[in-house]
Amino acid sequence: MEVSVIGRVNNITLPLTKALFPVFEAIINSIQACHTNEENNIDLFVNRDLSQPSLSDEADFLPDIQEFIIKDNGCGFNTENFSSFARSASTSKIKIGGKGIGRFLWLKAFECVIINSIFIEDSKKKSVRFKFSAEEDTGISELKENAAIESVPVSTEVKLVNILEKYRRNIPKETRTIAQKLFEYCLPYYINGHKLNINVSDNYNKTEVFSLLKMYHEFIKNDITKKELVVKSKTFDIHIIKHSTTSETSHRIVYCAHSREVRVEKLNKFIPLLSHRLKDNEECEYILIIYIVGKYLDEMANQERTHFLFEEETGDNIDGQNEFSIDDPLTLNQIRQSIIPIIESHIADEIKILRENHMRKITDMINETSPEYRSVLKYCPNEIYNISPALSVENIEIELHKLRHHLEINTKQRNMKLLEKEPSTDKEIKEFIDEHARIAEELTNLGKDKLTDYVIQRHAIIKLFESRLKKRDDGKYPLEEALHNIIVPLKTTSDEVDYTNQNLWLIDERFTYHNYLASDRNMKKKGKTKRADVLIFNKALTFTEDTIPYQSIVIIEFKRPQRDNYTDEDNPVTQIIEYMELISSNKAKDSNGRPIAVGISTRFYIYIVCDITPKIERIAKGFNATKSPDEMGYFFFNNNYNAYIEITSFDKILSDSKKRNRILFEKLGLPDKL
Repeated sequence: MEVSVIGRVNNITLPLTKALFPVFEAIINSIQACHTNEENNIDLFVNRDLSQPSLSDEADFLPDIQEFIIKDNGCGFNTENFSSFARSASTSKIKIGGKGIGRFLWLKAFECVIINSIFIEDSKKKSVRFKFSAEEDTGISELKENAAIESVPVSTEVKLVNILEKYRRNIPKETRTIAQKLFEYCLPYYINGHKLNINVSDNYNKTEVFSLLKMYHEFIKNDITKKELVVKSKTFDIHIIKHSTTSETSHRIVYCAHSREVRVEKLNKFIPLLSHRLKDNEECEYILIIYIVGKYLDEMANQERTHFLFEEETGDNIDGQNEFSIDDPLTLNQIRQSIIPIIESHIADEIKILRENHMRKITDMINETSPEYRSVLKYCPNEIYNISPALSVENIEIELHKLRHHLEINTKQRNMKLLEKEPSTDKEIKEFIDEHARIAEELTNLGKDKLTDYVIQRHAIIKLFESRLKKRDDGKYPLEEALHNIIVPLKTTSDEVDYTNQNLWLIDERFTYHNYLASDRNMKKKGKTKRADVLIFNKALTFTEDTIPYQSIVIIEFKRPQRDNYTDEDNPVTQIIEYMELISSNKAKDSNGRPIAVGISTRFYIYIVCDITPKIERIAKGFNATKSPDEMGYFFFNNNYNAYIEITSFDKILSDSKKRNRILFEKLGLPDKL
């Protein structure tokens, strides 16, 4: 049976995030080729495009990477190894985890591979050179076999030529970083006692050589703790490493198969407190790298070793609370749940400090700026530890809100379940009373939190309202629409906006409750639309109390701050009279075409909200209005429409709302000056 190389390459997967895997697989091949050597030497050369001009003002300039060269002093491409290489699905390395596809990964990311090998066979030195690419069905071309000069040492060179651009973009630019990632990839070999002399360098900075063996001895060897784990009769070795030299900032779990990295998970996903580098007793920073190895993982890795075959079976539960049957297949989630407690126990002292610091931070935040979450602090301390310390203040508040919502639902469910019980014995009665007291306390505190939340919201609304009364950067005052939207959203009705999303309390607390409300909606008469004003921002806000026919109707008209260009025909009082005439005639219809019904006793309450400018004062006096005692507005009664009409200033609304809410703000320690 003939096998097409291009077909094999097309049928394997290499994620862009694993762009270095082909290079690493070539290193693994070298490690395996050297396993019988007393002394092994493996070199990784990073070849850069030196034809790229170096810009003098870029001190950290690095030319693009073109190719990688891996050189070792292993057994080489003798007849047996070359024959195995030429077979598509070779099983010659199956006992040491070889899957026979590593070379096809090379062609997934590189244009071709050039191999030169000098080896000893039948007591003679021989050499073989060939090109491996997808251009030929067999993959092998330009094959040359010769006798080698005896003085030339045994060596094999694998040149991975012309990396594809989509993978180049996902490879670290710096050679130091590549060496670090290779070190972490090969770390399971070092952990298991292999003394691998692997060096990494490039052709741009030839004096800089990174020794992986040196890295291991200097930074890792004395900071490894090995533990054994058994889950559902499957045995795993856990290697906990404190790594201080890596540039990485994330603690992670590395699941390995045949001493290779397969899956990496950030540890803070499961232990949120581990969101930053840790410090040892000497204040040196480090990250935790947890390597998990075991026969079961070897068996469950896919052919490319890019994921495990049981990944689809993993659940989202990460709290370790769910139970699993011994008869069910072992999943990654179950392995993880067994690992996390071991890690937490290993760094118990660090976890304790992190918990104390985190709780102090959340407590200070709640006490100083977010008192509406005090019930969370009291009833959900363990859940607070699951909030990542790396989150911004805004995102921490979102998480606290989620916890409070969950607490409220849980408490209500407990209460409903409790009320379904019928205790009979003394013990049951006592338990019922105790649980009822606990639930009552929680509901009371949650109620306090909600009230606190609402008061804080009022504080913010008043600040926003005040800011809208000031001149904009262009020297003009905001349009009335900006103020209207704060009090009630434009073009809405009470069917669309509940009381929590409107702020009529700024004008009068009583206005919060009503039967019907229409904000910036047209009233119709004989099919024609009646607008509050020719200007889009001068429409009215109308709402009602009680049942139809309405006993009272309140109309609020907003005007732009500091507007003073009213005419005798175009002024807010005249506009309001037109509205009342339209409604009183019983011919006006709402936006749904339903009549707006009024009776003989229906009273109108009119509020014109504007700045008291000289023109407004003349208009008020023209209607024989009385100045209010605080001199911040006018009021009068219109007998023809049974209407109380008040012209009130923005400053009065702002001042009165501050006074009404001041005691609440003081109790919460909110700023006196809004």
